Amino acid sequence: MNCLAYIKYEGEDIANGVFGARDAANALSGIDKALRYYVEKEIPELRAVVYDFPVKIQEGSWEVLIPSNIDQLITVLKVGGAASFLYPYLKAMAEVAAKDGFFKTGAVKDVRQIISWAVSGIQLLIKYVKHMGAFDKNPKVSFNHGMDVVTVFNKDGIPFSFPVKFLNFILKCPPSLLSEMVQPIREKRTMKVGLYNADGELEETMVNNEERDLFCEEPQELDELPELVDGEHVTLQGRVVRANEKEQSLGFQYNGHVITCKPVKGMTIASFKNGIISSRRGKLYQTDVKVVGVVERVTVDGRYKTKPRIFMSAILPVDDVSHEAEQSEFAL
Repeated sequence: MNCLAYIKYEGEDIANGVFGARDAANALSGIDKALRYYVEKEIPELRAVVYDFPVKIQEGSWEVLIPSNIDQLITVLKVGGAASFLYPYLKAMAEVAAKDGFFKTGAVKDVRQIISWAVSGIQLLIKYVKHMGAFDKNPKVSFNHGMDVVTVFNKDGIPFSFPVKFLNFILKCPPSLLSEMVQPIREKRTMKVGLYNADGELEETMVNNEERDLFCEEPQELDELPELVDGEHVTLQGRVVRANEKEQSLGFQYNGHVITCKPVKGMTIASFKNGIISSRRGKLYQTDVKVVGVVERVTVDGRYKTKPRIFMSAILPVDDVSHEAEQSEFAL
């Protein structure tokens, strides 16, 4: 399989490419989180897409691959190929791009460009943090005369220049954006992020064990309901405690916390009225329901939220399965 990009973990301790279950989970979740941050800047509608990555296993390395031939990949996946990675993801991208006219003049803004942008952003963030020696949110900067290149200076006054379009991504992204990606790094085990350019040349960025902690800063506040992961599809059982049609939101009590829930794009609070309003005398809201939706912890502008929100596609009364018609599967 020809690759556009990859994220690879290499080391003597990876016998036959076998990762521990926790390392594999951290790697996949972290790569998902980092790619999603950049991709959603280009196409915000992809916030709810689930990523499933193909993994290449060989002696001494464990590697997540991003294939270069998108059309072939989608065709293979339609017939159930083992690399279940990008079919729903790229299909959604293609649909959005076609709708917005990106493909009218030879794929002006195609899937390959979007993924390359995302991986390049991850590489640049790694280089920036390594150069600065920390996740510096207030660097000393200067711009060239064309204002298309920015230069930042570390504490020793050493410059590092990169395209200015990435500056806001770096300064606004959560400090913990790459924390899960670097978790599997150990002594004598490195992480490498590789990207092939249009000429087939490879650019590779590496993080070793000594650099790992630079990317492990956690949010200052403790996460509320940390088991709810950004971008995860969930079905949660609890009860409705408030609804606000003006703000198009409702309060959902779950596991001792009240979560703000909002309808997915194309739906309104009124779409869920049978799941919200109780038919029982003396009860305004349903006391036992299941909310189906997608968790949000990272906003469209890249801010990390310690309190999750749910973008809901269904509310199902637990005690009345006849309301199954309330469920509304959404597809991008």
